Amino acid sequence: MCEFEKKAAFTFGEVLITLAIIGIVAAMTIPTLINNYQKKVLKTQFMQTYALISQAVGLMKADEQLSSLYDYYIAFNPTNGFYRENQFKQEFFKCVKVQQKSVSPSKMPTYYTYDGSRVFTSDGSYVVYKPDLILANGAYLRLSIAGSLDGRGIRFNVDINGAKGPNRSGHDVFVFQIMNSSDVLEGKKMLHLYTEDEWKDHPYAGLLGQPCSVKSTQAANGVGCTWYALRDVCPDDDTKGYWECLPK
Repeated sequence: MCEFEKKAAFTFGEVLITLAIIGIVAAMTIPTLINNYQKKVLKTQFMQTYALISQAVGLMKADEQLSSLYDYYIAFNPTNGFYRENQFKQEFFKCVKVQQKSVSPSKMPTYYTYDGSRVFTSDGSYVVYKPDLILANGAYLRLSIAGSLDGRGIRFNVDINGAKGPNRSGHDVFVFQIMNSSDVLEGKKMLHLYTEDEWKDHPYAGLLGQPCSVKSTQAANGVGCTWYALRDVCPDDDTKGYWECLPK
């Protein structure tokens, strides 16, 4: 009589258990992997947009042959305000490719705070403008010359990935600015983290201190995040990178 060698095999029950374990592990790890990937994409788009604007500023300065764009274009008088703002825009847009001009702010996405808890707004007479045109790389941009809580400056409000989400300040929405005669393109920075008791009755309640923190409940939380993003430093924990600590 022939004898056949017995081979080990998984039972149907063991296969089901194995598949269940694989499913649990995947459910635990895949969202983290996707989240990390999305943060890397945002970081890349942020740096690309910064480089694009910075390069355009440099080209404009060379073409204009001015020792300081800031000193020339920040000119102000009580009657006409920042009367060279339109001239700055005309010259700047000669140095950067624009896909579409004059996009109505009403057609722009609704933007949310850094922590995602509420709609982003200035909550005061000082206005944080939405972008109003589209650059060739798909980023949204609004250029302005104005005064703010941190002084007079040339400002570039940007949404680095256009209409795509998350549409949150400090995630894909940032404020770059030129604040002095060096013409260096910098990022708006949180000046101070105020408590709710400190800011609630202030005329610029949403913007006071230019917040960027998971601890802030202000309506403009995230407006001061660009400085941290440029240096890859977490505003709430300086042992971590900026993009690493973005709130979910």
